[in-house]
Formats: sequence, C-alpha cells, structure tokens
Amino acid sequence: MKRSRQRTVAGTVVAFATALAVSACGEDSTTTTTSDKVTLLLPAPRGVAWTPIIVAEEKGWVKDEGISIDIQAQTASGVTVQQLIAGNVDFIGASAAEAVVAYAADKRLRVVFCSTPRNVFRIVAPADGDVKSVADLAGKNVGVSEAAGGEVPIVEAALSGEGLDKNTDYKMLPVGGGGATTVRSITDGKVAAYASSFFDIAAVQASGLGVIDITPENVEGIPGPCLMTTDEALKDPVKREVAEKVARVWSKGVIYSEIAPDAALDFVCETVARECEDRDFTKLALTELLKVSDRYVPGEDFPGTPETTGFKIAGDILTQTGVLESPVDTNPMAGSPEVLEFNKSWPTFDPEEIVALANADAKK
Repeated sequence: MKRSRQRTVAGTVVAFATALAVSACGEDSTTTTTSDKVTLLLPAPRGVAWTPIIVAEEKGWVKDEGISIDIQAQTASGVTVQQLIAGNVDFIGASAAEAVVAYAADKRLRVVFCSTPRNVFRIVAPADGDVKSVADLAGKNVGVSEAAGGEVPIVEAALSGEGLDKNTDYKMLPVGGGGATTVRSITDGKVAAYASSFFDIAAVQASGLGVIDITPENVEGIPGPCLMTTDEALKDPVKREVAEKVARVWSKGVIYSEIAPDAALDFVCETVARECEDRDFTKLALTELLKVSDRYVPGEDFPGTPETTGFKIAGDILTQTGVLESPVDTNPMAGSPEVLEFNKSWPTFDPEEIVALANADAKK
C-alpha cells in the first residue's frame, strides 16, 4: 500500500478529534417543499469515517427528514470551537477531550450526540510478542503518531493506571501514522507497542502485521465524535429541530452499518470512489471504526445518546496529564435539562425497522 493512500484515509480520523460545524437555512417560503441545508465543516473530506451519514443519505433517510447534508473539508482544527463560542455557528463536532477543554472555557456548551462511545485512540502490540497488556510496557518504548498526537494523554493515563510513569518507567517515541516507518519501528523492536487512531491501526494491520488491542478499561469510555452546541441553541425550536434530524439519521446509519457493514461499505465506495482505491484497506478501516461505534441494544438508549460518564473520564485524564489546570465538573455538558430533553425528542423512529432492513441488505 502506498504511503499517500494510508495517510489520506488515516487522516480522516482527525475529524473525530477536531471539528464539524452545522448550520441550516430553509428554502424560499414560496416553494412547495421545505429543505434545510445542513453544512458539515470537516477537517477531512467525506469518506469512510462518516459511513453512517453516507448510509443515511443513500437509504433516503436524510431526504425523508427534509434536509440535505453538505460536507465541506476544513484544515484548521480549532476554528469551529472558537466559532461556536463566538456564536458564529450553532453546532460543531468534537471529540470528548476537545469538548471538555472547550467547556472549561465556556460553560454554555452542551453535547447532544456521540456515535462512538469507546475511545477512538487505541494501544496495540504485536500479536506474536511478549506484551499482552499495558503493564508489560514497563521499561519499554511506546510508539505514537507524533509528539502532540491525540493519543498521547491516553497513553499517559493508561500506563499511569498501572503505576508506570512517563520517562521513568517507559518512553514515548513518535513513529508516524501507520505507514512504513511505523511498521518498521514495531517489527525492528524500536517500540514494543503502538498507540494512535484506529485508522492508523488499520494501516498497520493492512501491512500484514498482526496486532492485539491492549487498550485498558480505564481509558475505554472516552467518546469519539460528538455533536456539540450551546444551551441557547437547544432552547431555540428551529435550531433544535435541525439537530434532532441530524441525530436521527446519524443514529439510523450507525445501526445499519453495524449489521450490514459490507452493504455500508458499498455505499461509501459508490459515492466516494477514491476511498475504495484500496477496498481491502477501507474495509479494515471500517471494521476498526465499528469496533468503537455505538451498538443498538433493544430496550436501551438509541445509538448516539451521550452519557455523562465518558466526559468525566476525559476530564479526569486531561487534569491528570496537565492539559487542564484544575478539575472541571463536566456533568452539565451531557446531563443538563436541555440535553436530557433533547435525548427524549429525537429517537422517534423504530430501530427494529432499521435492523430488519439491514439484515435484508446483508443477505443480498
């Protein structure tokens, strides 16, 4: 696999750790139908990272809601959070870590939807090696994508849970984002484990190197991509309705993709041809995405419903690793009255219908 291809797809994980801005505008009132155009500003183009949204479009659920989704690639990672705080946009997307940092600066911010409740940054080790858990990393080197990668505080927290101190009991070495340098660093024994986004992990696996996931429980519950807004926007009927529609179609896409991943991948390949120049790798990337995605469990909350515990974990880790100067009470972010009411308002579809549809498509 070419290095450029690996970084094109692997780079989409930045979308989970940076930004997605949502705005809506209705068509002229003289038209016979109403359509809200929802613009998603992402730091990477439409692709496998956004499989649930692509599925929702291709199955017609987005159109059924009377909206259209326009994904526009952005490159600056912190711009949309600043725009949300400044009031220039009403909704953005952010990882739990970025959401907590933003919330520490502005207590009006709220999280209303998270498609991946598990940590999108993973720690893996060679399948045929001696490292079977993070406790085995004492005295060894741990590879990361880069010195300031989003996985760095995760590694610190994970190993701290085993009583291991950075630079005393282990060292972190930047070895790249899943390309040839990363693989060589692992196979040559330069690093005993590798931590990065699940897309970078997929790139390592695509090279033929077998790995095992040793990410410990104490960092598992940190959510990935989340829809973030303000308490004021949730009190605005029009803005709230747009967010409800986005959450609804996104949740449907999550359920479908879990049950019919091959069909979901077909939709990605049909709509974004460049993503499937190497279909095997893209399938691996989707497999890794689904491992950390939410699951539909009958009788439980719909996929995407945020929980307060994940943000507390993120806040504790950010405080522990010095990103935050002092602890932050993150509970209002995903547990305020406005958010709890929102959680009740958008799940208006029958998930079993999506399950049946996905099962039928999976058999085709």
